[in-house]
Amino acid sequence: MSSLQRVRDLFEWAKDLGVEARNLSCASGSSGVEMEVQQLDRPFMLWVPEDVLLDAKHVDVPKGKLLPSSELSPDRAAFYSEYLDIVLDPKKMEWKAQLSEAMKAEADIPARFGALGHFFSDTMSDGAARQELAFARTLAYRRDGELGPVFMPIMDFLNHHEKGLPYHRVGSDRGGLKVEGKSIGGGALAFYGHKDPLALLTTYGFFARCNSGFSLNLELKLVDGRTVKISRQLGLLSRVKGAGLVPEYQIDGDTIELKNLCLASVSDTLFPKAAWLHLSKKLNFPQPEVIWGTIRRQNLSLVWALYQRALQIKDEKLRAMVAAMAQLQFQGLIQ
Repeated sequence: MSSLQRVRDLFEWAKDLGVEARNLSCASGSSGVEMEVQQLDRPFMLWVPEDVLLDAKHVDVPKGKLLPSSELSPDRAAFYSEYLDIVLDPKKMEWKAQLSEAMKAEADIPARFGALGHFFSDTMSDGAARQELAFARTLAYRRDGELGPVFMPIMDFLNHHEKGLPYHRVGSDRGGLKVEGKSIGGGALAFYGHKDPLALLTTYGFFARCNSGFSLNLELKLVDGRTVKISRQLGLLSRVKGAGLVPEYQIDGDTIELKNLCLASVSDTLFPKAAWLHLSKKLNFPQPEVIWGTIRRQNLSLVWALYQRALQIKDEKLRAMVAAMAQLQFQGLIQ
C-alpha cells in the first residue's frame, strides 16, 4: 500500500474517533503526504479533540511503539500504532544521514555553530531518527494541569508557513487543538510558531524565509561583572503589553541565561528592541543600547562567516542547503 493511501485510510479512521475536518483531503506534495484544501475559495478546518491527542509519555519513541503500560482501548491502540508506524519511519531521515556523512569532511562548521553540530550528528541510528521525527511532530499541550509534549494525529500533516493559521486551544468539553480559516496561497498551512531559518532546518529539516531573526548562542561579559548567555529555546516567550514577545530567562548567581533573543521582525520592526529594553530594565543591565548593538554585530558577523564557509563545502547538496539557509538567516537579521 502506498504512503498516500495509508494516510488517507488513517484520516478516515481519525474521523471515526472524533477528529473533525472540513474542506480537506490528503495529497502527495513536495515534502511527502500533506493536507490539501479542496475548494480554495472556502475556509478549511481541522479539529483534533483532546482525547485523540497522544501524550508522548505513552510512546517508546526510539522503537516507534506504544508503551505496553498505555491504558488504551484496543481500537485506539491500533490507531496510534498505525499512526506512529507512518510518522516515525526512519527512512524519512535517510537524506539527513547522507548529509551528516558529508559534513564529517567539514568538521569546523559543526564545531563553530552548535545548532548545526547537533543537527548533523555523527550517527543516525533508527532510534535517533525516530527521536528527531518525534521532536518535530509534537507540541507542548497542557492536560489536567500538566504541560507536556503530545502527538497531533492528522494535524501534523499540515505544512508550515509564516502566514499560516495558528493552532487554537478549543474551550469546549472535548478540548483539543483546532486550525481554521482561509488557506494561504491555496495550501492547508499552519503556523508552527516563531522560528528563523536555522531553527526550521534543525527542527523540521527544511528552511524558508521567516518573519523573525533570533540570536545565535552567545555569551557576553557585562561591565558590572555579570555574564549573559543567550540560548535558542525559541518557544520560551511571554507576551508583555508594550514590549511584545519577551524571552524567558533564568538567573544562576552572576549568570543570566536568556532562553532566546529576537533581533529582527518583519511584522513589527520595533518589537525586538522594545522587548530587549524591557528586559534590560527588569534585569538592570548597564548600557543596554551598547549591549544590543554588540549582540547584533556579533550575530551578523557569525552568520556571514557561516555563509562564506558554506560556499566552500565539497558536497553539492550540503553546500546548497547550508549556504541558502545562512543567506536567509543573514537577511532575516538585517530586515
